[in-house]
Amino acid sequence: MNKSGENTEHQNAPTVALEDLFHKATDYVETRVELARLKAVEKSADAASTMYAGMVVLLIAFLFIILLNIGLAILIGEYIGEIYLGFFILAGLYALTGLVFYFNRNTWLKTPVNNRIIKKILGN
Repeated sequence: MNKSGENTEHQNAPTVALEDLFHKATDYVETRVELARLKAVEKSADAASTMYAGMVVLLIAFLFIILLNIGLAILIGEYIGEIYLGFFILAGLYALTGLVFYFNRNTWLKTPVNNRIIKKILGN
């Protein structure tokens, strides 16, 4: 008891409980922030590794297609009688294919790629 006759032990109990609650709430918020940060790092690492693996596969496919096209151009050129004409014919076919892709780029390329990246990042 203090000088005025009040019990100070009961007065300190709510203060201690509030301090304990504040510390627990602070720890909870810090833990949630750390969890969100770790989840973001995991999603970023997963997206980056997927992109890296895709780029390696694309590089190998690109080399295969280049070598295949050189052989095909030589074959067409020999069939026609002039090897350089085989390269021009293939170049023309790729120019037409490029124009078709250019005019359909949003439908065929941009939208599906955006959707795939968003799904990968969000984890769906």
